[in-house]
Amino acid sequence: MTINNFDIKALDNKSIAEVNNGIIKLQPIVRRFAEYQFGKREDKISFYNKAYKYNGFILSFLDDLGDFQEGKAFHLFDLNIDNFYYSLNYIMEVENEINEKLKYIFKLFYYFGETQHRLQLIKKLDKMVWLFEGESRFIVEIIIISLKYYEGYFSSSYEQIMDLVSFKIIPYLLNNEDELMIGIGMTALSIYDMEGKTYEVLKCLYDTKSFDFVNYDALLFRLGLYQELESIMNEDADCKGFFK
Repeated sequence: MTINNFDIKALDNKSIAEVNNGIIKLQPIVRRFAEYQFGKREDKISFYNKAYKYNGFILSFLDDLGDFQEGKAFHLFDLNIDNFYYSLNYIMEVENEINEKLKYIFKLFYYFGETQHRLQLIKKLDKMVWLFEGESRFIVEIIIISLKYYEGYFSSSYEQIMDLVSFKIIPYLLNNEDELMIGIGMTALSIYDMEGKTYEVLKCLYDTKSFDFVNYDALLFRLGLYQELESIMNEDADCKGFFK
């Protein structure tokens, strides 16, 4: 079934839907009624799958858009934030691999954080973390801790990061083939950098040859080592003395 412009205008005129800059939303009372009616259906999974795929498509589009129009990507995310937030209510029922679901959550972690909606995602993930086990739970827990850190809970969150993602295990994370593990390692390093461990962060990145994941200029600038950039970035250079 397709909805044309005539149908959309009719819905808008009847105050059933709200159309704003091309974004169509049901009016709150209509949305609540629709949710109530949907709750009585037995065939929810197929709808969950379609909604999840649609949201995944939007996230991929935002990633591509963000490469050259970051502000617009964040604005579009804001316009769709309710859909992304609600998707976490049913994500565990979606027919997809757990690793793909975690990638989806990790993307939401980025966008909710960058658009200053961290607290909203913290509350949601806190309620659902028990649904995950093993490495999956570890990933979700680090996401929650990181969100709390950037929300202002610096001391408690930093202590948890030191306990769960020490410098000893970060090389394992960065050398992992799983992009989620790399993302968790980089997330932890960002917090260590914020806590003044910039030298240790730089050494860890150099030891693991993680040249593609970070802006070395900024790290070296904070250390006051402007002349070292060329040698650090040169894979053939012998920089072991620098890290003694």
